[in-house]
Order: sequence, then structure tokens, then C-alpha cells
Amino acid sequence: MNNKKDFWEKLKSISVMIASIFVPLAVILIGNWYSSALKESEIQVRYVELAVDILKENPSDNKSNMRGWAVDLINSYSEIKIDEQTRNELLKAPL
Repeated sequence: MNNKKDFWEKLKSISVMIASIFVPLAVILIGNWYSSALKESEIQVRYVELAVDILKENPSDNKSNMRGWAVDLINSYSEIKIDEQTRNELLKAPL
């Protein structure tokens, strides 16, 4: 009977040691993942702001590629995509 009690006590001690290692590790990993996702989201917002600023300017022949890039950038971060007709309008006229 004493052997069973010792076994369970050792098992309990081992499980506490394992938990004391893995719980902080999991918290660190989840925190890092959340921080990375937040930074990526902030970068995406800045890119979209840049694209909108570009599209607000009057279009010119030497900026047509830049305007196309801006529309494509907005499309890449948007759930609702800009259709081809609207894309062509944005290439030719400011917002």
C-alpha cells in the first residue's frame, strides 16, 4: 500500500514539474504570437493608408503603375475585392 502512495506522490511531483515548465512556455509562445499578429495588422493598416493617399492624388501618366499598385494593395488586404471596372476608374480619377 505504501508503494502505491509513493508512486502517486512521485507522479504528482513529476506532473507539477512538467506543468511548471510548459505553462510559462505556452504563455510566452502565445504572447509572442499575439504580438506578431498585432504588429502585422498595424503594418497592413499603414500600407492601406499609403495606398489611399496615393489614390487621392490626381492621376498622371508617370504615376499609373503606382496607382495600379495602390489598388492591388487595397485588394490584397480587403475581404471585398475591387472589381475591374472600379479598378479602371481609380486608375483614371482621384478618390
